[in-house]
Amino acid sequence: MKLSVYKAAAKLKVKSHVFPDLDGKVSKKLLHGALALLVEAAEACLYSVWRRLRTCEELFDSLLDGISKIAFTRGGHLLRVLLIRFKQLVLLTCAQAESSGNSQGAMFDSVLKTSCEIIEYGWTKDRTPVDTFITGLAKSIREHNEYEEKDAKELNVQVNVIRLLAELNVQVNKAEVVDTILPLFIENLEEGDASTPGLLRLRILDAVSRMASLGFEKSYREVVVLMMRSYLSKLSSIASAESNTLPEDANSERLEGVLVCQSNADSFFGAEGITYSRFELIARDLTNATLRVDFRQRLLSLCSDVGLAAESKFGSCGADFLGPLLPAVAEICSDFDPTVDIEPSLLKLFRNLWFYIALFGLAPPVVESPKSNSTTSSNAGSITAVSIQAVNGPYMWNPYWCYAVKRISQGTPPLVVSSVKWLEDELELNALHNPGSRRGSGNEKAAANQRAALSAALGGRVEVWNMSTISGI
Repeated sequence: MKLSVYKAAAKLKVKSHVFPDLDGKVSKKLLHGALALLVEAAEACLYSVWRRLRTCEELFDSLLDGISKIAFTRGGHLLRVLLIRFKQLVLLTCAQAESSGNSQGAMFDSVLKTSCEIIEYGWTKDRTPVDTFITGLAKSIREHNEYEEKDAKELNVQVNVIRLLAELNVQVNKAEVVDTILPLFIENLEEGDASTPGLLRLRILDAVSRMASLGFEKSYREVVVLMMRSYLSKLSSIASAESNTLPEDANSERLEGVLVCQSNADSFFGAEGITYSRFELIARDLTNATLRVDFRQRLLSLCSDVGLAAESKFGSCGADFLGPLLPAVAEICSDFDPTVDIEPSLLKLFRNLWFYIALFGLAPPVVESPKSNSTTSSNAGSITAVSIQAVNGPYMWNPYWCYAVKRISQGTPPLVVSSVKWLEDELELNALHNPGSRRGSGNEKAAANQRAALSAALGGRVEVWNMSTISGI
């Protein structure tokens, strides 16, 4: 009952101040006092023992709605005064909101909605205080006592401010707002707390990937270059001798494909179905046709670089490194017409991708079989296992990767142009089932099993004894 009375009083207060002042009797000082009163009441809601009640959440939303309505009177001249107090209200809300899960609560949503309204209104009326407000929120992520260990509450504030700024960018959808926030995020990734593996770094990477997906060219290129460089860097660090001492978060950032947005980072399958990797989120949400072409080229090139690096360090056991990228490749190729003429350089990238898909055993099994010939005791056993199971099954990796490979196949152009032009590739492909080659396993028995499996997969159209010389084409 008390909360309902407060809500009614707040509405009456707002109406009395936003009503057309034909006689000019409502002074600027009175409006300032009303704004201060409403902000204090909103802060009281956040501290209240009733803050989790729906009625209290509705009161909080009503107070913020009143704040924006009063601030928009007199042509926006009250914004400068309001935003100084409102920034503190935003930070307090982020401190009280949940930092885990997909929902930070009704009060967080109310603050986000009001922030967007104020920014959109102030952008044309008085941009300077709006810029200061946005920059202040972004800088608050780094504003903590460097001489004391950061506690959970402070991390909670940082994580929620990052989420609020990311969502604010999406809803406001202005290149200038992105250009204001992104440099501060990148600075944090390169020099601040987020420069080391941890939750803060993962959340900022989530945020910048959402900014890139908006399709503003400058920010898109900055983010994509940063993320791809980060992915290759993580691969190198994991492959190095020091990788065993890396924090668990460093490995998780690579293993989940520069990683999963809105998930528990345990699986690509969240409570609401399939969640998207950061690369996949960009591929899914990017609508600019020119940037989609650019991202397709860059992503396929990254796959080639990752495949080459993984093969040089781990041989045929590089699926963990290439696999997380496949859903993004599938998404960016979903609108690609494979029947049109394409540049030789792009065709080469597609061929490289399929070479590494075959080498790492990432393709769906060609023949479903209840039995597997993958057991072997040789030193090359794991390599042989991958090769044979790629034909006979069962699928060894994340099922989402298997689905992605099927989607990629639908957007792949014909890989065969001439048998001479791609001679080097054919020799590499031939090495997959030729144990005597430079890259072969040296295990003739395992190779014989593999050739038999391949012959069966081709429906017996090629005899087993011809498999040692069959062209990759």
